[in-house]
Amino acid sequence: MVWDTLSAHHFPVGALSAGGIDNRSRDLAFENPSERLTQFESLLHQWEPLVFETCRQLLVDRQTAELVCSGAFIALFFSDAQIDDNSPMLLGALLDFVIRNACHIGGSPNSATPEHLYCRRLCQLTPVGRFLITMRFVNRLEIDQIARMLDVKASEVHVRLWDAMIEMEQSINCSGTN
Repeated sequence: MVWDTLSAHHFPVGALSAGGIDNRSRDLAFENPSERLTQFESLLHQWEPLVFETCRQLLVDRQTAELVCSGAFIALFFSDAQIDDNSPMLLGALLDFVIRNACHIGGSPNSATPEHLYCRRLCQLTPVGRFLITMRFVNRLEIDQIARMLDVKASEVHVRLWDAMIEMEQSINCSGTN
């Protein structure tokens, strides 16, 4: 999905504004394109299924989810981020691109897809909401590793992490913090 878009040098709707891509960033990405593409390929194989699935949950139709997911990865690729660093912070940046892409596409008057097919509630996300979604990404990435370390089923880890997320969300909501 993303590779087709990259190889064609085509940017999905919203990719340019979502990542703040400009000529300088594009030049940075292609100073050593072979090395950057190798790093990006590793990142893409690890994270694209998770990012796409989240886009799929947040957006109404598959085509829009694909556009948003592709745009987010492309924005990350052409940003000045060090993509050889598979850290939660980089994943947070990727998620931010997802949110910006979805909001941009949803509000675009030139969008080919009717507006009602886009954002369900992305535009209303508070910083806390973004944080919670980011944490869900990170948790999903680490579930298998935690399960192996504790010698338990991944489903058990998932349930416990999910319960902890709900508890944290409720405590944040009760305190009235955004």
